[in-house]
Amino acid sequence: MVLRSLRDNVQDEGFLETRDVSYRRSSDDHQLDTQSPCTFTAHVIAPQSLINVKHCAVNRPHTLSSYTNCQNVTHPPEYLTVYYQNVRGMRTKTQHFLLSLSSCDYDVIVLTETWLREDILNSELSTNYTIYRCDRNSSSSQLLRGGGVLIAIKNNLTGIAIKMHGFEHLEQTTVRVSLPNLSLYICCIYLRPNSDPDLYSSHASAVQQVLDIANSMDRVLVVGDYNLPHLRWTFDHDLKSYLPENATSEQEISIMETMVAGGLYQICSLSNMNGRTLDLAFVNNTDFVELFEAPTSILKVDPHHKPFVLRYEKHLNENMVFSETYDDLDFDFNRCDMDDISADIEAVNWQAMLGGNDLDHTVPLFYGTIYRILHSRVPKKRVRNKVDYKFPWWNARLGRMRNVLRKQRKHYYRYKTEDNKIVLRQFELQYETARNNAFRDYLNRIENSLRNNPSTFWTYVKSRKRSVGIPVNVFHKDVSANSASEAVNLFADYFRGVFNSSPVNPSQEYIDSLQSYSVNLPLLNISETEVMEALSSLDSTKGPGPDRLPPVFLKRCARSLAVPVNMIFNRSIIEHTFPSAWKVAAIVPIHKNGYIHNIENYRGISILNCLAKVLEKFVYDAMYSKASQIIADCQHGVSSETRKPFRSSETNCRKHPSSRFIQCNYTATTSGEHPSSRTPQPYDPGPNLIAAGGAQRALHSTHFHLTRKCIK
Repeated sequence: MVLRSLRDNVQDEGFLETRDVSYRRSSDDHQLDTQSPCTFTAHVIAPQSLINVKHCAVNRPHTLSSYTNCQNVTHPPEYLTVYYQNVRGMRTKTQHFLLSLSSCDYDVIVLTETWLREDILNSELSTNYTIYRCDRNSSSSQLLRGGGVLIAIKNNLTGIAIKMHGFEHLEQTTVRVSLPNLSLYICCIYLRPNSDPDLYSSHASAVQQVLDIANSMDRVLVVGDYNLPHLRWTFDHDLKSYLPENATSEQEISIMETMVAGGLYQICSLSNMNGRTLDLAFVNNTDFVELFEAPTSILKVDPHHKPFVLRYEKHLNENMVFSETYDDLDFDFNRCDMDDISADIEAVNWQAMLGGNDLDHTVPLFYGTIYRILHSRVPKKRVRNKVDYKFPWWNARLGRMRNVLRKQRKHYYRYKTEDNKIVLRQFELQYETARNNAFRDYLNRIENSLRNNPSTFWTYVKSRKRSVGIPVNVFHKDVSANSASEAVNLFADYFRGVFNSSPVNPSQEYIDSLQSYSVNLPLLNISETEVMEALSSLDSTKGPGPDRLPPVFLKRCARSLAVPVNMIFNRSIIEHTFPSAWKVAAIVPIHKNGYIHNIENYRGISILNCLAKVLEKFVYDAMYSKASQIIADCQHGVSSETRKPFRSSETNCRKHPSSRFIQCNYTATTSGEHPSSRTPQPYDPGPNLIAAGGAQRALHSTHFHLTRKCIK
């Protein structure tokens, strides 16, 4: 009956719908240069926080690198919700906090008295929120226990930490939340009971800096535990806020003369079990915000501190139009007829099309023809990068319960009656019980499979140690990013900067000390059958490279693609040229360790085109069959488990514990030239080097001069 009345009465006002955008460098001075050896494309998961884009019907050209501008954009949701609570310690509540935030709908969560320490990672607290916190330290207090503040911003919003120097002695943190046409500055503070009046003055000075940064359209929220138990507040109808009526102590007078007199309005009047108001909320504008007691709490409620919710109205100009450039359509190969695609590919006269051009013109012609066929035969799907992390204990029943719970939450926020609060708490309790049971079952499964499948245990451990996604507000040295596009460009500049393009110039004495071997590598000739077998053996579960052709397409159309791909492979070997289009890689930043907002703590993973890796495999197999005969026993790390004898970096550590490193130098000679007629040159691992043991160097010659040096 409750569910039926809920469906009948709740109107769908629309919750925060978000979508992700993949940004790409687009300025004229940062265009991708396919001729450059260090060309790359950086794809960063960039949350588009407050823009709901209508699906636009567009006529896409026959290319997958084009982007479409959509101008028909809806306005963001009407409200932004901020939850506040003094949690009185959460060291032992991190798991409960993680579970609570897994289905939380608040946009911002502000907590005081967190009692956290540096050894508690942000990833242990939430994966759906970006955490900004200030733990108690020696600068803020001599007491190690207690204190601390935290601000959590939902991943679909863009938050930037505001660094204010000179206030390290305060347990305070400030974050700017970027909205479409304004910013919301949130400052959270915790002041111990009987704190020195100078701390209140310092806090007021920090707030004044925030007010100086904000413009007239921005919103400022200062919230926290001020621990002024004897101060009473009276509502002023003209100011629409509360004024102190009995300020007598130095701390109380400092608040009155600075915060209140400085243009901020105190809007919280919730009293605790003793009738005292300890937690205060100051805003710079009372017209677009309301404060009310939270119907349910995220963590256990302390009787001295009532949690409350602030709803900010997102005041927008009616004529404001939001636009964003993005590429949101991709080929849906699961809903196409591969036989029709193969027939269209076989109908093309590849010999006439690809026979009379050089390699760098042949490859674009091949891709252009394939793209035209795919556009006519393959339906499109809209790609949405999910902002929220999907938890491994999640199931369909929890999803249905959460949907009903969200409707009841909106119903309560609209009417705010006691009956709605009772019903909401019942739904919250039922959902919390089901969620905890699902999580407990998940942990039991991990424990039971620990002996037979320990990888599940380590997967769980890593998920609790690593944050999900890449934050927008990253920085490198003195440069910070304030938007998703700026973050992408900052990553691109950093990865470009760490690449060293200077050639290796060893001394002649070192070159003469290297021992030389002659290896005759016959000219590699790849047949169509070999290409078809190689394409048919691809792993169809892998994703595509920058050319957007996934292995599942190449595998299912291997017979028809064997002719043009074989022509490109053999021409590449004959012309001693690697296609420029295959030198482009998608660089994916992977967080290693340390502060997640520091770009220097990321390493780049190159996503290569699948066809380029197939060509590398052919060349590598041809090279290894010859070079393996002269590889010394002390050389490790050049063979895989499928090749005998198997020598990896692990076997090197066991056999040669004192070895520092082993260097193998390759030098190509021109076809028909005897290796001994040339001076050995060091092997230069340039930017275009294919990972398969120097296979790209093999494309330039049919003879190799190999030298090796074992360094102990």
